[in-house]
Amino acid sequence: MPVHGLRARPAPRGRHIACTSSLWLPPAAPRRQDWAWARARAVAVSRGPERLSRAASATGGPDLSEEVQEPVLTAAPVTDAEALDAFTSRRPVPFQTLVVVAHPDDETVGAGAALPYLQDVTFVHVTDGAPRDRTRPNAFADPERLLYSRTRRSELRAALGAAGLDRAPRMELGIVDQEAADALVLLARTLAALLDEGRFPLVLTHAYEGGHPDHDAVAFAVHAAVALNRRAMPPPFVVEMPLYHAEDERLVTGRFLPGPWAERVATLSGDERKGKERLLACFASQRAALAPFRVDDERFRIAPAYDFRRPPHPGRLHYERMGWRFTGTEFRARAAAAALALGVGRPPWA
Repeated sequence: MPVHGLRARPAPRGRHIACTSSLWLPPAAPRRQDWAWARARAVAVSRGPERLSRAASATGGPDLSEEVQEPVLTAAPVTDAEALDAFTSRRPVPFQTLVVVAHPDDETVGAGAALPYLQDVTFVHVTDGAPRDRTRPNAFADPERLLYSRTRRSELRAALGAAGLDRAPRMELGIVDQEAADALVLLARTLAALLDEGRFPLVLTHAYEGGHPDHDAVAFAVHAAVALNRRAMPPPFVVEMPLYHAEDERLVTGRFLPGPWAERVATLSGDERKGKERLLACFASQRAALAPFRVDDERFRIAPAYDFRRPPHPGRLHYERMGWRFTGTEFRARAAAAALALGVGRPPWA
């Protein structure tokens, strides 16, 4: 996400949605789509219908034990449609899912309404969410930067807790915000090790869209990691989500760049919108940055085979407009060099 400084800003006075670290329950009478109930149902369905009655008692939801006669999804997706169903069908997802994002909050912005349905999910956060202030001496170990990174980590824990994922495994790679493109080879090999032996049949990550150099770096690393493992195992389904990009010198959020690839749109219900707003409110230090993002729907598609040697779209990229560390030309040069060093050949990798 764009970061507008290193200090964690206090919440503005006035009416706003508060973050809680417990499962979210709306004040109205619980209904089937309530997030706490959805999470409990996702856990219970994999254990058999008899557990649903207990889940209903624990969450105040209806007893749906008679509706569940068999697991909702198979142990792993076998088609593109099943892979997309994991994030749009609002059904429990029993297979192992790896969510790889650049910053703490990217997973919530792109897929916050889908997160409670992931029964067996592991998160990888590539950066610590805290950029260097290059005007300061010893910028990496700057105490203010380190304090800001701890704030970002604490906000992430609160958001995942509110989604019922406080016990989900998380890996923090600790790269400095805006500098992931300097570690493409390391990132690709790290992710390839995670994907080895086919442990994760489903991966959710960023689209290559030119919004943030870290997002594009993570997209490259995921695609390169799959290419590294392609001969040793069936590749996972890689699903991507849009965050933001530039279009006619303006910022577009929550939409993919125009292209021939089919996407799946999940329209959020009123309860889901409130739940996602509650999760986003946990990232208090990012309130200004998150303001442009919509919560009416979420979009996903099977990741296409990108050519990272080419820009994602004509014209200036968003991060070029922002004056961040990398230009698009510099990022693409690093991607080409990393592909050569990894021995995966020139992209695109089909």
